[in-house]
Amino acid sequence: FLCVITGEVLADLFDYYGSRLLEGNVRSFLGMKGGVNKGIRTTIQDEPPLFFAYNNGIAATAARAVVTQFEGGSRLTAISDLQIVNGGQTTASILRARKHDRLSLLGVAVPMKLTVVASEMAHDLIPKIAEYANTQNKVAIADFFANHPFHRKMQEISRRIMVPARAGQQIQSKWFYERSRGQYQNERLYLSKAKKDLFDLQYPASQVINKTELAKYDGVLEEKPHWVSLGAQKNFIKFAGKFSPAGRKTESQQWQEMSPDYTDAYYQRIAAMAILWKAGEKTVSAARSSWYEGDYRPQIVAYAWALLFHAVRSVGRELNLIKVWNSQEPDASLMQ
Repeated sequence: FLCVITGEVLADLFDYYGSRLLEGNVRSFLGMKGGVNKGIRTTIQDEPPLFFAYNNGIAATAARAVVTQFEGGSRLTAISDLQIVNGGQTTASILRARKHDRLSLLGVAVPMKLTVVASEMAHDLIPKIAEYANTQNKVAIADFFANHPFHRKMQEISRRIMVPARAGQQIQSKWFYERSRGQYQNERLYLSKAKKDLFDLQYPASQVINKTELAKYDGVLEEKPHWVSLGAQKNFIKFAGKFSPAGRKTESQQWQEMSPDYTDAYYQRIAAMAILWKAGEKTVSAARSSWYEGDYRPQIVAYAWALLFHAVRSVGRELNLIKVWNSQEPDASLMQ
């Protein structure tokens, strides 16, 4: 369906459902820094009737849509499982203009392409619609793997597992897994100050792991620093290749076989590796007065940790990552 949706309705939907409306998107709202998002705000402020002409619109999917005939034309009167797969920038910018900048959305209309997708086709079709419809902001390769069951499982685990309690802390924090780019920022964007403060205590900015970082930490744990050294996107392609079905297996069958390996304990090890990685970066940077001459810090950190894992495993042992998780810091002797 080719439709027109008013700015008010779109803002109401995003205000009520939040990031759930963008679950099928390859990323969430990326903030107001880009020229596209600032342009949206300027148009709403200065020329709202021209928003329809200037904006590329949104691409959305649904499991079901009901069209009712009225005098003067047709209208969508019911939609099931609406997902905005492209146009998260437009959607969030419109709500921000109303909520943050106090601008009126009167006269703002947005073009919408709505595709009704059968549930059995959704997993394959929605990411492709998102990929092919995107024109406004660059989409990284890693964004198109965001809806794989692996990432959904990591997200679920990360919202549930708490960091071990520490003395003097009333609220136990968690390590936030950012399945889609910009998700962390989007989750806290429109919270009240009190709720935002609580969110920040529960999910500190220092405890956020995105997809490419997880792939990097996994690569070190797997003793593949040569993959990690290729850079975030190329390493992520290598990582994602592990989930590609072999032979005549479907993606679903492949995931069913692999899923038991990716448990709460796996995510704890990834978080522990995040702690070790950051500590490794500090250690390397601190060596500028001696052996470190600058540059190639990620490669040095990747190879150093991978070498330690390899050396320990070569004598039948394993680094105690659960100890790192429990203390949320590396052991001083380990860093030495």
